Amino acid sequence: MQVDRVVPASGNLMIARQQVWRGPTRAGLPITVWADTDRLHVLTADGARIKSCPSRLSQRDLARLLADGGRPAGPSPLPAVTADLSAVEVDRVVNGCGGISISGRQISVGMPLVGQRVRVRLDGVLLHVIDEQNQLRRTLRCPLPPSACARIRDARPASTIAPPAVSPDVERVVSINGSIQVAGQKIQVGVVHARKLVSVAVDEHTVTVYDNDTPIKAVPRRSTTDLNRTKASHQIVRQRDPAPR
Repeated sequence: MQVDRVVPASGNLMIARQQVWRGPTRAGLPITVWADTDRLHVLTADGARIKSCPSRLSQRDLARLLADGGRPAGPSPLPAVTADLSAVEVDRVVNGCGGISISGRQISVGMPLVGQRVRVRLDGVLLHVIDEQNQLRRTLRCPLPPSACARIRDARPASTIAPPAVSPDVERVVSINGSIQVAGQKIQVGVVHARKLVSVAVDEHTVTVYDNDTPIKAVPRRSTTDLNRTKASHQIVRQRDPAPR
């Protein structure tokens, strides 16, 4: 499906459960978001593709977007890759700045991957970064045309694209001050939610807090600390109704 949006002043949109970052310099820009359960594409108002990334949306998320002003989408906006040019892949170790080098080009793949040996798949259209656990971590625009991909010195024929990294879901009980802590990051969700049991979806870039299935807070992930627990550390104690007299 696809849905029309306008980039807010913060430059950060939420499409169902997924954050789409465009930056405050693009505030007010009308865009169209094309999404399925595999890929999410950001298009300009005239249909030019400006960003592609793995989708974290479920069929349920797509149905909700469709009911909330979305519409059925046409075919994927990705251009077709020339049939006689196959995708290739290379291995790279992510440096201390979160980058790798391919054919003399420096590519940022993210600080959480520092020190990891990643598999990079290039098809002339997209570049996929696959971590040591064989999970898809990032999808970027390929910096090389298909003909140049075929000439990378240490490239080999590519295997299939790995599945996206799973976002761990955790539970927290909101404190009396309206805050929770996840992976070393304190998040203020509001005193109106105090003592509630909430669920939290954590991925590489975003922490999203849900009350049942309703998102109530989404913030950029600023901590690199790993999750050390997924369940709430204590239970909610409900007051009993007074005994009848």
